Amino acid sequence: MITASTAAGVAVAFGAPLGGILFSLEEISYYFGAKTLWRSFLCALVAAATVQWLNPWGGGKVVMFAVEYNDNWKTFELAFIIILAIIGVCRNSFFFFLFFLFFI
Repeated sequence: MITASTAAGVAVAFGAPLGGILFSLEEISYYFGAKTLWRSFLCALVAAATVQWLNPWGGGKVVMFAVEYNDNWKTFELAFIIILAIIGVCRNSFFFFLFFLFFI
């Protein structure tokens, strides 16, 4: 019951039923059962649909503060993203190398 209500609360607050399920199963539930998953999903889905139907803020949005992206990517931003991706790949491959070297 607590897992389902937590999932519904997060789904209503952020407009994300799947996010509510994942949060409630990760933080609240100590037993991961299939019944709990489906019941929590149904509860979160009904809660999010009810908020959408009631339209409490009058804007047609599920949440009060929705974010809209109107700008396109700039070329200098892509350079930083590529550099971070290369650093991440090198770091992760180094950790995998150490893991396989010492533990397998």
